[in-house]
Amino acid sequence: MKEADREVAAVAAGQYGAFSREQAEAAGLSEESMTRRVVTGRWEALHPAVYRLVGTPETRQQRLLAATLWAGPKSAISHTTGASLLQLQSAWPDEVHLTVPPTASGRADGLVVHRVELERGDVVEVDGIRCTNATRTILDCAGLFSDEPLEAAFEQARRLGLTSPTALARRAEQLCGKGRPGSARVRRLLTAQAPGERPLESRLEVGWLVSCARAGSRLRRVSTRSAAIGSTLRGLRCSSRANAMASSITGRGWRGSAIGRGSPRSKLRAGELCT
Repeated sequence: MKEADREVAAVAAGQYGAFSREQAEAAGLSEESMTRRVVTGRWEALHPAVYRLVGTPETRQQRLLAATLWAGPKSAISHTTGASLLQLQSAWPDEVHLTVPPTASGRADGLVVHRVELERGDVVEVDGIRCTNATRTILDCAGLFSDEPLEAAFEQARRLGLTSPTALARRAEQLCGKGRPGSARVRRLLTAQAPGERPLESRLEVGWLVSCARAGSRLRRVSTRSAAIGSTLRGLRCSSRANAMASSITGRGWRGSAIGRGSPRSKLRAGELCT
């Protein structure tokens, strides 16, 4: 193996098997040498000017890092892909979303490119991959998610200690406005927050509250000793509409986790229900 190949292999080893043409050139390989390695099957082209060493595992991390190598050092995985990388949602989108500077050009298969200027504080590294932070990711996803998955992602970010209502409100004030997709959804999410309340513990809690909001329901106190939600939703006094929602939930055999007392927003936690 030539010294240049060893250098490329060393770079690729720290990047999930991926590397850029610029990195190969820095190792001493010419354009002709690179083309020959692709033609002979030693390298595989992932994007224009981005390759993988054949034989290295084809992983999701490799795919994401290759996208940022193609887009350049100021790019970052973002939007729904960022939400998955940050573990704010379990599902992964089919395409890779990434944000690049407005002046960047070009397209690549399998990539959804968002041309927006990111501030330094908007970007973190996850497993060595540049990614928008949780606060920025939530705001970017607001135009792609409906209310329930957006709030679920936000609550997960809070549970992980990656953002807070204050941080989201501060960045939303700077970014959200007329014409930005999802701005109204972010406002609804922030309006629902209460100072000092803990994050919701499950997707079902989020779904229940969003359903109540959609139904235009009012919330009232129901006396109860236990705020646990079980398969029969004991301790909750329902209207006919809420009863129908409860039947739908319990009919699927769901069993909730214990929920503590006390937040104006999460009435489920305090033994309150939509009526």
